[in-house]
Amino acid sequence: MTPPELVAAMTARGVTFTVVGDRLRVDAPAGELTETDWTTLAAHKPALLALLTPAQEPDGALAELDPALTVADVLRVFPDARVVAPEEAEPAPALAPGCPYGSTPPSGPCPVCGDRAWHQAGSGWTCSTCHPAPGAPSGAPTAAAAPGRVQGPVPQPVVPSRAPTREQVVDQLCVTLKALRWRALLGVGSYPVGGSRDAWEDFIRTADRPRLERALDAATRAIATLNGYPGREPGEEG
Repeated sequence: MTPPELVAAMTARGVTFTVVGDRLRVDAPAGELTETDWTTLAAHKPALLALLTPAQEPDGALAELDPALTVADVLRVFPDARVVAPEEAEPAPALAPGCPYGSTPPSGPCPVCGDRAWHQAGSGWTCSTCHPAPGAPSGAPTAAAAPGRVQGPVPQPVVPSRAPTREQVVDQLCVTLKALRWRALLGVGSYPVGGSRDAWEDFIRTADRPRLERALDAATRAIATLNGYPGREPGEEG
């Protein structure tokens, strides 16, 4: 066994070597080294001192491996080791389809709400319905829906245990109208209301609670009709 092989084998057994001047200090777990081991170490002491002395330099530089030490020598001591060339690099993992950290928005729907509206958040993409962008109404999608169909679940009127506040009605109305692209609706009064975002915002600022609720009902029925749900046509008076 060559000195490098001896050091590698001993190190694997928990033995450490320290060179102090011309003395070789050997530390090992209790009972680890046999009389034969000590005899072998004593016989190789000069070679071990020559091999390990560079490790004691003030700058802490590691001793260079003996040029005679081969990969086969290392694998005999560490049979489960994997040989890696210096230039070898692990390939970057391919992004899974619809990955929220890709360079483009995921192509599939949100696994929670089924919407396809995405916006950038930090280093990735997030659902605009589940997590609206700053400044957007709560639950409002930030990407345009496909023509002729509103993406995502059909908005439903708020039916809590207590009557919703005016602010809650306005918030849900804004979400629904944005999905409808601010189209004009019947069923709110005697003539169509809306047709643009400014027109609807003017209506919301001045309308009383009953008219807001009628507008929300008309918008909800319009969404249901676009998505193929049975029910009254948008603007049909009940």
